[in-house]
Amino acid sequence: MQKRHLIEHHHLLIKKRKGLFALKKALLKKESEKVKYNEKIRNLSVERNHTILEGSFESSKSFFKIFCNTHKETYTVSFLNNCRTQKGLPCCFQKVVLWGKKSEKLKIIFSLSFLYFAFL
Repeated sequence: MQKRHLIEHHHLLIKKRKGLFALKKALLKKESEKVKYNEKIRNLSVERNHTILEGSFESSKSFFKIFCNTHKETYTVSFLNNCRTQKGLPCCFQKVVLWGKKSEKLKIIFSLSFLYFAFL
């Protein structure tokens, strides 16, 4: 009876150790992902001429406070939205839309059509 109890106890200890090992492995993987994504957002901010004031990656819904060095504005954005956008912060995106080639063409077309109808 005692041997059987010791054998069962030994198997439980082995299962517990395997579970702890798997848990430690999962935690290490999660920590390495956090480091990888923090590095990703840091690289994106350098490319876009932005500075991260505060925040670190915990999940895709983590928020960062980012300062735009070009427009001197501060925004709070989520990790996912910041990675998805091409230009980064809203101030940088607005500049592209307002001064892009397509909007310049539209301004010229509207001004010419206004002049055309003004002289009729």
